[in-house]
Amino acid sequence: MAKALVNGITIAYEDVGEGEDVLVLVHGHPFNRTMWRPQVDWIGNLNRARARARDFEAGLALPGRYHQTEPPPRDCQPARIEDEDEHEHEDDYRGRPWRVIGPDLRGYGESTVVSGKTTLDVFAGDMVGLLDQLDIKRVVIGGLSMGGQIVMEFCRQYPERVRGVLLAATICRAETQEGKQQRAAMADRLLREGMGAYAEEMLPKMVAPANLSALPGVAEHVRTMMRSTNPIGAAAAIRGRAERPDYAETLARIDVPALVIVGDEDAFTTREDAEQMSGLMRRSELVWMIGVGHMPNLEREPQFNKALGRLLERCVL
Repeated sequence: MAKALVNGITIAYEDVGEGEDVLVLVHGHPFNRTMWRPQVDWIGNLNRARARARDFEAGLALPGRYHQTEPPPRDCQPARIEDEDEHEHEDDYRGRPWRVIGPDLRGYGESTVVSGKTTLDVFAGDMVGLLDQLDIKRVVIGGLSMGGQIVMEFCRQYPERVRGVLLAATICRAETQEGKQQRAAMADRLLREGMGAYAEEMLPKMVAPANLSALPGVAEHVRTMMRSTNPIGAAAAIRGRAERPDYAETLARIDVPALVIVGDEDAFTTREDAEQMSGLMRRSELVWMIGVGHMPNLEREPQFNKALGRLLERCVL
């Protein structure tokens, strides 16, 4: 974990890998950067496996034990995952290694907690500020839920910096008047009561009911992230999201590889939402996951990673 001073606050972030191909993953509410740990670890493992395989092919790996004409040991092979639906193995992303940046948004995780109201344009400005600090020009950027809306705002403000887009469990519609009132009331409640009761109420909406028992580690991870979030930062983000615009026009202007992933048991995003977002973007793939709630990257990690790998492939062609 590293930290950077951005726009007058401290942003904590993960930075894994190296090179010019960069993926930024933006977490949702009320979570933190560890929401993306399975994807960060997956890409890091792929990078290391490919490096070992390349070293072996160059005659550098395991000196004295293998001749260059012999096949590499099994752990030098590129990482593979199993498609649970087809029960077949196939390579995921087979191209160049990727660098992954996973920040804690302001108000969340180990970043500075800011009170009041944090709108999506402020979050997007923090993302571009962090990239400027790291001297990164263009990225594939992905987000889940609120993170997806931050990604859309990033695309609206900084389209020249976008190489590819991932939108998971999110919507592009503006907030309704009723939704604004509900968000204001929820922000007040979090400041008054804290995150404990809220986390227990939200858990069955975040993770599909069957997965709460089938994937206890995922359920506990989601619960822990929610309970550990500072209510001041969470309330500020909730108030800011109430002011979000409609991003349909922004999506219609996106002409880079894109991926939309939504679960069929998502309590917040419908099939219609998913098809609308994917249909607006010219080069989009839609992945509809069965038996999955609001956390597809955690509830169906292998399938999510496989789809992400396809997006990364398309971004380097």
